[in-house]
Amino acid sequence: MKKNIKNPPLSPISVPPEGLWSNLAFLPIEAVGTTWSTLRSDNICSKASDLRDMPIRVVLHEGCYEVIDGFKRLNRWMQSGFKQVPALIEQCADGLSPKRLLLESNSPKRTLCAMDEARVVNSLVEVDGLTVRAVANLLGRRKEWVIGRRSLMRLSLQSQKLLTSGRINLMVARLLTAIQAKDQDTILAAVEKHGLKMPEAQLLIQTWRSASDEEKPGLLADPLFKREQSASPGHSARLKSLEVKLTEIRNALNEFRDLVIPSDLADVEQRRLQAICASIQNQINEMAEGLEVKESVTTQTAMPADPEKVLKAITSADSLQSACGSELEHLVNDSGFASELMSALQRHNAACGSLECSG
Repeated sequence: MKKNIKNPPLSPISVPPEGLWSNLAFLPIEAVGTTWSTLRSDNICSKASDLRDMPIRVVLHEGCYEVIDGFKRLNRWMQSGFKQVPALIEQCADGLSPKRLLLESNSPKRTLCAMDEARVVNSLVEVDGLTVRAVANLLGRRKEWVIGRRSLMRLSLQSQKLLTSGRINLMVARLLTAIQAKDQDTILAAVEKHGLKMPEAQLLIQTWRSASDEEKPGLLADPLFKREQSASPGHSARLKSLEVKLTEIRNALNEFRDLVIPSDLADVEQRRLQAICASIQNQINEMAEGLEVKESVTTQTAMPADPEKVLKAITSADSLQSACGSELEHLVNDSGFASELMSALQRHNAACGSLECSG
């Protein structure tokens, strides 16, 4: 029979062996100082996380291990009654180095890019079978953010590499997702060839989407419209200025769409920001409805009028003023309509004459 051998309990390691974590130690809580805690802001709230806390960073300064990173962690551990805390002991050559290390340790470079987020979001949907709303709730994001990140999976491999390396920004990447992968690489080659800035690249992509197949080769050869500017500099300068304004408006709308209200704000602050967002959304909706109504009215006004109906309106005493104010003003310069109106008027006079004779 096999004996039941229990694994011995793991004992805490005070100082690990030489190697990657050779500067890790478990320090007595009373040996750790917080002299430089006043150099850090104390009103910054960190989001709750399921990840375990990392060791704090300390330097040996005047016989005491002074914290340079992890003041909040140390405070939580002290309140929880810890007697020892894990710490990475950093080396410093002079008395000024600790404060430099304090800045470096609290300003880590961002290693997570938008493509990483896109792959995770897409995996949650495709592999784990979550809905977009479920992913948004899980990650603490808005539904629009999840949709936007997932759309980045439509980028070509070259586009993904450029976005990851920071050579194109997120706005350019979003615009590229509406274009086929082979065309994305063609446009990015033109951006690289002509040294376009990101706003210029955005304008190129937007123009490409509305251009015909015959216009696209010329657009890639001259994306800044330099030939047109030399032909009509006044018009091109005004056009470019308006395009810049419209691009700024588009960017502002996209930023509003992706805005995430921080969950660590006070409830009253969150409600205030939510109210402002709702007001802006209502304003956008009203503006969109107004544009639809205006377009409908313009379409109706542009339709050719019926000469017989205009004549009936003119010959009616009750509606003479309204007819002159609306129909005639719109049609006064229409020679074709004028000839039809004269014919209708002659027919009307002839009919009136026959009625008088019969009377």
